[in-house]
Amino acid sequence: MRVLLIFSGTYPYHYGGVSVWAQNLISGLSEIEFEVLSVIAEPHLRVRYPLPQNLKRLYTLPLWGAELVEEYLEDASVLELASRRRRTTDKVAEE
Repeated sequence: MRVLLIFSGTYPYHYGGVSVWAQNLISGLSEIEFEVLSVIAEPHLRVRYPLPQNLKRLYTLPLWGAELVEEYLEDASVLELASRRRRTTDKVAEE
């Protein structure tokens, strides 16, 4: 079984009661696979909890502060994103 949990402004980016509950729930039900959708204020927060093995996917949806689609890429640094933008000319985009 796979379960999607949706959080707003809490787990796994902020400490507190809801986050502790979520961590305990996911960890305590190890036979269930979880996915988490976390709605957060801005895209540059760090995860505050060790993610349990059965948390298979974390989707993060920032409400503010994201200007570029590339900010959602998990494998690119700020320098890499800036380099990609410089290399992307109108001609490259048209191709």
